[in-house]
Amino acid sequence: MRLGPGLDRPRDRPWITRKSGSIAPILRAGRLPLVRYPPHASLDFDLIHSDDTRLLCLDDAEGRGKHRAALWVYRSERATLFELRPDRSRDGPSNLLADWRGFLVSDAYSGYDDLHRSGRVIEVGCQAHARRKYFEALRKAPEDASRMLAWIQRLYRIEKEAREGNLGTDARLRLRQEKSRPIVDAMKVGLADIATRALPRSLLGEAVTYMQNQWDALTRFVDNGRLPIDNMEAERAIRGVAVGRRNWLFAGSFKGGERAALIYSLIETCRQHEIDPFVYFRDVLERLPVTASDRIGDLTPWAWKAARAAKG
Repeated sequence: MRLGPGLDRPRDRPWITRKSGSIAPILRAGRLPLVRYPPHASLDFDLIHSDDTRLLCLDDAEGRGKHRAALWVYRSERATLFELRPDRSRDGPSNLLADWRGFLVSDAYSGYDDLHRSGRVIEVGCQAHARRKYFEALRKAPEDASRMLAWIQRLYRIEKEAREGNLGTDARLRLRQEKSRPIVDAMKVGLADIATRALPRSLLGEAVTYMQNQWDALTRFVDNGRLPIDNMEAERAIRGVAVGRRNWLFAGSFKGGERAALIYSLIETCRQHEIDPFVYFRDVLERLPVTASDRIGDLTPWAWKAARAAKG
């Protein structure tokens, strides 16, 4: 993980870890636009990507016993929030998003079901997740899996066209209705055909079942120009944790994992705003002790960047 040029990691990582408790107020200040939805809130924040990964935590300082905690990520257009929970139960997203309304992009994990049943949270599926299942089925069912992959690839080409054309919400919706809608309609017919011969417990059968069960969520983006085709925003955010885990393997305690979640939240939010995380941490940790509590919001990454830009 790159924090900045000239960083002496063996010396500076403990420095950041020791300071992790002091950054919690910044995260609390930045959390409001991420998960709350007052009537006047910008529509930018009624769309959240979510994913999770496991994090091994030692039970005590001597390393006697360990358990697999769940590290959840929630990413809006403005901020990324990591939250460590004792397990992967639905309590994680249900508690954090208890008062939130909007579109939740995820991988169809059942832990989100209570939110979807509430009527406040609309499920948006991940075509990348569906695509992986067909890739896994290619060797045993090359013809049918290739057929579905070709359709999905065409959808992604249209998304690339919208991205490269820098299309706004309305223009993207028109493009999707014109080009993606016919593909989705053909996919649905093809999916029903493949389902008649795919063995339920085969890799192809699992891919078909996943897509059929998730059809509305997977195709919701076609009728809304703001919605993404997949959940790659959350997956990219979680990737940094997965890569780091190969080196540090586990957290020394659950509290240590919570501190890591705080740091990852601000690092990933910095990356969203094209901020060098180390430059940000170095400045903010010096300013925190002399910043009034009602001005902590000025130290969130987006506010920090705007202030520096204003100074020229």
